[in-house]
Amino acid sequence: MIALYKIFKPVFFHDDNSDVAAWSYEVVNLAKILFKNGHEVCMISESDLKENDDIKIGNINEWYSRIIIIGGTFKEDKYRDGVIKKLSKQCTRLDFILTDLALQPDNKDLYKYFTNIYTMASQPIIQAKDIWGFPIPEIYGGLAELRLYDIKMEEIPEKTIEFYFGGTERKRLDDFLEYIWRPGHVITTKSKFLGIENRSTRTEFLKTLSKTKYSICIADPECNEKHFMSPRPYECFVNDIIAFTDSKFDIDGKIIPKDSWLRVHNYKELREKMNELNENKEKYNEIIAWQHLQITEDKINGDYIYNIIK
Repeated sequence: MIALYKIFKPVFFHDDNSDVAAWSYEVVNLAKILFKNGHEVCMISESDLKENDDIKIGNINEWYSRIIIIGGTFKEDKYRDGVIKKLSKQCTRLDFILTDLALQPDNKDLYKYFTNIYTMASQPIIQAKDIWGFPIPEIYGGLAELRLYDIKMEEIPEKTIEFYFGGTERKRLDDFLEYIWRPGHVITTKSKFLGIENRSTRTEFLKTLSKTKYSICIADPECNEKHFMSPRPYECFVNDIIAFTDSKFDIDGKIIPKDSWLRVHNYKELREKMNELNENKEKYNEIIAWQHLQITEDKINGDYIYNIIK
C-alpha cells in the first residue's frame, strides 16, 4: 500500500472549488496514476474521499510499504517538522515531492529521512553538498507534466480575453509589474504590494483560461536560478493560449526551447509580439500547432510521470 500525505492541507478529489492555490489536482493526479498502474493507494492527510472511491482513506498511524510526502506549509507542523520523523518510522520507503521551493522543511537536516526527493527542477539542486551539506538522491519529478494527466483536448471557445494571468505576486514582483500589471490585462491575484486580492476558484480560473489568447510564464528569482519548472506552459498549451515565456524561466529549455520565439525579455517585446500575432493568423496557428505537439500521449496517460516516480 502506498500512502500519500499532503503537508497540512486538505486534498479535494471531488470538488476543488475552495482550492484557490490549486494543489489538489497535483496530488489527485499522482494518486490516480499510481492506482492505474496497479498500486493500492490511500490518503493519510485530510481529503474529501468517500468510502467507495478507488483511492482509499488511510490512517496516519498505520504501516505502509511506501509513503510519499507532498510539500506544504511546514510552519503549521505542531511537531516542529516532527511529521517527517514520525512517518519515516511507518514505512519501508519515504519519498518527498517538493513542488515549490517555499514548501520545504525549515530544518534541512530532515532531508536525510527521505529515500528519494522529486522536484520541479530540471537540473539537480539538492545533492550538491555545498548547498545542503550532504548528498541526497534528487530527481526531476515530472511534476509540471501532472497537469496533462487524463486531459481531454476539447474545442476551445472564442477568445474574448486578449491577456490573462492568474497567480499571486509571490517573490516575483519585478516581473509581475513588468509583464502583468498593465492596462487591458485581466488578472486574478493576491498582491501585498498592490493591496489586491481577487483570486478565483479553480473552476473559474479554468473557465477564464479557455477564453484567453495570450499569457506569460514567470517564476520567483530563486526558482529561476535553481531551474525550477512550473505547469503554467502546459496550462496554456491545453487551452490554446500562446505561452509567452520570460527569458529567465525554464533556462534549460525543458518545455520552452532556449531559442524559442515565445521567449521575451520585457513588456515592450511581449506587446510587440502579441501585436504581430494579432496581425499574422498563419504564424499564430503555427505556434498553437507546435504547442499541441508538446502534449504527448505518455504525459496524458501518466506513463511519463509513473516511469519517474515508481
